[in-house]
Amino acid sequence: KGYAEWAKVAIPVWKAACEFGRAGVPPPAADGAGTPSLPRLKSLSSHVVAIDANRFAKATAPKGFSWEFIPGLGYGEGAMEVFPRIAAPTGAKLSYKVKVPSGAKFADVTVVTRSTLAFARTEGHRYAVAFAKGGEPKVVNFNARLNEKPENIYSVYYPTIARRVVRQNVRLEVPHDASGSATLELSPLDQGIAFEQVLVDWPR
Repeated sequence: KGYAEWAKVAIPVWKAACEFGRAGVPPPAADGAGTPSLPRLKSLSSHVVAIDANRFAKATAPKGFSWEFIPGLGYGEGAMEVFPRIAAPTGAKLSYKVKVPSGAKFADVTVVTRSTLAFARTEGHRYAVAFAKGGEPKVVNFNARLNEKPENIYSVYYPTIARRVVRQNVRLEVPHDASGSATLELSPLDQGIAFEQVLVDWPR
């Protein structure tokens, strides 16, 4: 009962102060193919955009696998993950349309994922980030240090577990043929990766 009374006061204040908190946002409406109707972008500043993972333009998965939306997981509307977790979902991909500012040559992309432990690949689980028709994908091992090795205690493992998310940043070259927009792609290379948000910053 005490927690319930506290929540009545604290949660509205927290949502108003948190840049990712949005009260009353329903799960995305999906068409027959399971794709949300229209991507909704939220500007954090004049050149930074945050995209909830479920606001993709296209989702593909190999035979026997499927992308599933997990509502309420994370700071945004929810998370996207490939199921079942029986093997690496080779070929799975989430695609997002982003507007490219005039003259932009690079994009700093921050991917927010659930802080999953490396249960399938002890060296860490990986995903790839790339622009379609761009350069080589950047491979990110997001949880290689999410363990109880002495060097990770109180520096990586516990803070990350406490906040429940991992943020990783990569810099990508903007495709030369990008005419005002480009397609950003996330590809899980191992199972158990829950994508929550993507932030795109255009360095000046």
